[in-house]
Amino acid sequence: IKVSADFFGDVSFDEKTTLLPPAGKATIDQGKKRLTWSVGTMPISLDVLAYQFKVKLHKANAGQTQFTSKVTFEATDAVTGEKIIKVAEPIEL
Repeated sequence: IKVSADFFGDVSFDEKTTLLPPAGKATIDQGKKRLTWSVGTMPISLDVLAYQFKVKLHKANAGQTQFTSKVTFEATDAVTGEKIIKVAEPIEL
């Protein structure tokens, strides 16, 4: 399972919360301002796996309307082997 998004503008990630997800591993590509969260497997007993973290927008750009790119979710179904891809709308400012 992999969830990723790019963050736009003058942002910084709070590494204390960002790099400590509830499961799996989170990585930050500072150059692309991309956050990626990867989880090896999600048990069937869970229906939600929530990840909260802090990102700070230091100064707003008047022309900026989006805080993130579209959020991409990718996974592989363990039973069927089929790839699952979902794309969510970007987070607006």
